[in-house]
Amino acid sequence: MLEALRTKTVRAAALAGMLALGVALSLMAASCGSTPQAKGPSPEELRQIDEEIIRSSIVELFDKVKDGTRKDLNAEVDIFLRVTQLDKAGVEREEFYRVWLGDFDYTIDGLVVEEDSAVARVSMVHRSLDEATDTLAEVGEAYWEAHPEKAAETAEMTEEEIMALPEIREKYRELFMDTLTNTPARDLSLELHFTKDDRWWSMTPESASELFDILYD
Repeated sequence: MLEALRTKTVRAAALAGMLALGVALSLMAASCGSTPQAKGPSPEELRQIDEEIIRSSIVELFDKVKDGTRKDLNAEVDIFLRVTQLDKAGVEREEFYRVWLGDFDYTIDGLVVEEDSAVARVSMVHRSLDEATDTLAEVGEAYWEAHPEKAAETAEMTEEEIMALPEIREKYRELFMDTLTNTPARDLSLELHFTKDDRWWSMTPESASELFDILYD
């Protein structure tokens, strides 16, 4: 259990998640060429169309994070619960989401589009998993120190054997959920960069990676 308490989320699906973020934001810009019968849109109108496409894609992405419906987010949470053995302690994904993303929010503070590149400024309120697991390690050590008889009883057991004990599983679940609940959400800000290739807007790999790291920090 103590080792599990010290375990942070493993980002085995980091590359897949990063690519998923990029693909989710790859939207085709409107094709608005001129026709013999009608004059095409002005450069300013095209810029506004591009801005709306990018803004809508950001909203779609963050709304799915907020309600826990992004598939790559689900996969990453499942890895976290499995590696930390919280799944064995009875913590389910939906319960985890309610606490972890309970205070999640975001605002798009600005969006600038210049020809084939764009930058969006986004503010977020988000609870850090790294901070929660660091605190949990300290709480876990304090638990064993306060219960030396339990530490002695389980000294020769494997981690799997320890986690098979109902009392330990329940205590682990309780300590983790309390720690996550009491981890304050942080105010964060970042810039997301986009480029347009032909008629397709895509988030740059660097921005997708930075966003992924922030979400799972």
